[in-house]
Amino acid sequence: GGATGAGAGGSVLPTTVGAQGPIPRIIHQMYRTTELPEDWAHVPHAWKQLHADYTYMLWTDEQLRQLIADDYPWLLATYDAYPHDTQRWDASRFAILHKYGGVYADLDIQAVERIDALLEGQQLLLPHTPNVGLTNALMASVAAHPFMSEALRLLPAYAHAWCAAAAPPRAPAHPPPPKPDPARPPACLPACLPVGRHP
Repeated sequence: GGATGAGAGGSVLPTTVGAQGPIPRIIHQMYRTTELPEDWAHVPHAWKQLHADYTYMLWTDEQLRQLIADDYPWLLATYDAYPHDTQRWDASRFAILHKYGGVYADLDIQAVERIDALLEGQQLLLPHTPNVGLTNALMASVAAHPFMSEALRLLPAYAHAWCAAAAPPRAPAHPPPPKPDPARPPACLPACLPVGRHP
C-alpha cells in the first residue's frame, strides 16, 4: 500500500518500482512525530516554498515502521531489534528511496535554491563530504535503484557492525560480516555513514 506523509496533506505517493526515468519529484524528511523541534520547524516550509511542484513527505517513526512491515517484512525483525533509533532511521532512508524514489534530506539540511539542476540526468545521488566520505544526510534516487536494493538486502548482515568505528573497542560478540562478493559492486552501508544525530 501507499504511504501518507504528515506534511503531504494526506496524499498517497505513487509506487514506481523499477523506474528508469528521472528521480521523482518527492522530498522525504523524517522525525519521531509531526511535532518538530523549534530549530527545525521552519525547514519543511522552506523546502515546500522552493519546490511547490514536488510532493513533500514528513515521515514519523510510526509511518516508517509501517513501511518496513508492509513492504519489507523480511527486514522487520532486524529493524525492531536495532538497539538505537538512529539505526532504524538509517535503514528507513533506504526503504523510502527504494520504494518511492525522490530526495531524502535530514531536517538540518535546508534548501536555499531549487535542486532540479542537481538531479538532472541522475538516477542515484550520493554526496561525498570531505570529513566522512559518502553521507546519508542527503540522498536521491529513482525507485528500486540497485544500490538501494543492495543496501536493504545487506542490512541484516551488518546489524551488529553499525558505528563500529565510533564505538569503544570490545571483544567480538558476533561473527564478522560476510566477505564482499566480487561479482557485486561495493555498497556503502549505514555502518560507514555518518551517525549520532537525529535526521
